Amino acid sequence: TRFVFVCNSSGMGPLCDAMVDRPDMQFIQAVSEGQVVGMADGYAKATGRASFACFSRVGGPLASANMYNAMKDRTPVVIFADHADTTSDGRDGHEDLDDWLEPFKQYTKWRWVAKEGARIPEWIAHAFKMSTIAPGGPTFVRVPRNVLYQKNLKAEIFTRESISTPMRLVPDHTLVEPPARDLIEAGSPILHVGPEVWTSGARADVVELAELLAIPVTQARSWAADFPTDHPLYLGGYFHPLRFPEETDLFLNLGAKLVLGDGVDVVD
Repeated sequence: TRFVFVCNSSGMGPLCDAMVDRPDMQFIQAVSEGQVVGMADGYAKATGRASFACFSRVGGPLASANMYNAMKDRTPVVIFADHADTTSDGRDGHEDLDDWLEPFKQYTKWRWVAKEGARIPEWIAHAFKMSTIAPGGPTFVRVPRNVLYQKNLKAEIFTRESISTPMRLVPDHTLVEPPARDLIEAGSPILHVGPEVWTSGARADVVELAELLAIPVTQARSWAADFPTDHPLYLGGYFHPLRFPEETDLFLNLGAKLVLGDGVDVVD
């Protein structure tokens, strides 16, 4: 990563010290933990690459709202925080909870407390891996403060290639041909698109498909514009029943969560 989104907090002191002589990495600072995660979320959406956000442990509840948003959008964000000293676990100390991972279980794809300094790179690498494998999502790593301040440690640094899982999948023609045939034979089909169209880089392909068969397109709830909103085939959001087309004999969902409400029959 090139940018580190950080909140003004004492817990990140060791990380700031370690980056003094690394001019290729840049801090982007916010005054609130929620802003930090929000900025990292936006950067990941804009670039398509995982981002890195960090703050002191007590800011977790403030950050949780945007951790929730990142989880809903499946945005690849690695979130890093300090943790109580290893000698203070279970003592209900200042700015502490007995279990910091459980509250964020529903907001993160994966979470961990790394209590050995030499294994910090391993767990950070694993966080990046879990965050970027489809479907993506935020991951959460905490490191006790006394472990962060350890010196003269040696650890293995993992290459990006060693933790990457290629998602270049080859379509199975036996799975593609039946819906393709249904599309050609349908008299009044609808394309329903969602955020996975954008994240997979398929927007131009979806436009080409819609134009080829003159299929009207509806947009699911999405942080992205998965289909051009000024296109003649664009109908806007899906509401049942649609005024146009009055009848639909095929509903094809591409990259959206099917949360359509009552009265809609969907064949998977």
